[in-house]
Amino acid sequence: MMCVRSRTIAFSRTLLTSSKASSRNSQTAAVIQILDQTNTHTTNNNTARSMATGTRGSRGHGWLTNYRAGKGGRHLQGKYFEKRYDDSLQRIAELNDHVFALNKTLGTDLPTEVYFEFWSEPLGWKEPKRVVIELASAALPKTCLNFVKLCGMKQETGEHDENDDGFDLGYKSTLVHKIEKNVGIMMGDVHFTHGKSGSCHPSVATHPPHGYNFKDEGFILSHGSGIPGIVTMSNSGVDRNDSRFMITTNGLANQLDGYHVAFGRVKPPVGNEIDSEGVVVLNELCGVFTKRGVPAIDITVVDCGIVK
Repeated sequence: MMCVRSRTIAFSRTLLTSSKASSRNSQTAAVIQILDQTNTHTTNNNTARSMATGTRGSRGHGWLTNYRAGKGGRHLQGKYFEKRYDDSLQRIAELNDHVFALNKTLGTDLPTEVYFEFWSEPLGWKEPKRVVIELASAALPKTCLNFVKLCGMKQETGEHDENDDGFDLGYKSTLVHKIEKNVGIMMGDVHFTHGKSGSCHPSVATHPPHGYNFKDEGFILSHGSGIPGIVTMSNSGVDRNDSRFMITTNGLANQLDGYHVAFGRVKPPVGNEIDSEGVVVLNELCGVFTKRGVPAIDITVVDCGIVK
């Protein structure tokens, strides 16, 4: 058995070399090449485990020294991952960029950008603050389809989409239910405000027509590129994705890789901008007082939809 990061890379490489992405071009080949480069230090789990005779602290592999040196906490499973080194972060950031570039090189019928407008009166905002999210629609069509469908509908009163399938739940009027300043901002509970429930759109549900959850589509994007603002699914277990999602506020959230399906990112700055409007809004939300992660004030999604 290989470590989580290794399984993630292997799964991602399989996905890119199969189906629609197998055909084509130098762009896809470049993604696969980067995947191979990030996997150069991976060894088999059996090598480390064959020498294990006691507890983790007594195995004599210098694990504490390596951990303090920033070489990762999973070395006994056969991998050192230099997540603090600039060259590794650059490779991962390039991989993420290539995945988003597949929207143009492979083409997609799905929207590639959506927006969320947040409002909170206690913060003294004079108008709602907008966050634009770029989606990896070509690489993760099912996950992005679920997200786009829910962006077009409303909590409580309900607004049918064009198919009029009777599913009335969406992101409009929902609340930010949790803020972990060193991890991310969590939202997307289309039923209540506590963040413990959610439903995917019936068009992607594992057991339609009753929308509840859907399977993990793929772990192609990394949460550890050094750049915050990755949009990823929250879940309650393996293959149990629904409507809840999270926007990372920490660019080194490698612990999420292989467990949460990342499918988008806050739109990066353009030109000479230091931070995009979306990044500024996220930084402001991180300053909200919380009690055990629950915001002390209501932060509401007053509008969301597709960027025209």
